[in-house]
Amino acid sequence: IMSGDLRNAKVFISVLPKFKNEDEVKENKAKTERLSEAEDIVDLLNGYSFEFQDKISSELKLRYIPKLKFFTDVGTDKVLSVDKALSDLEVRNLQSQVKSTAVKNKSDDE
Repeated sequence: IMSGDLRNAKVFISVLPKFKNEDEVKENKAKTERLSEAEDIVDLLNGYSFEFQDKISSELKLRYIPKLKFFTDVGTDKVLSVDKALSDLEVRNLQSQVKSTAVKNKSDDE
């Protein structure tokens, strides 16, 4: 996100989950680790922000080179949470359809 005068830029990053096994997915342990990892990466990127600004300056001829500030994007967690909720709903709907089909088939057999 650039400021109106183009002197400041906020850069949001997110770290996608890397699950090691099914238990970790179920327990959602990775969320805390992912946030911690993202914060470490943000700190690292902010430490190198001047190098990024120098590279931008050498590549683009601008009057002002924006000061870069990196932040953790927590919106990804919300997206993943909604995606999981939708997947769970879809599974429940499929299970319900299978169950109702089985009941119908059983009643047809009688």
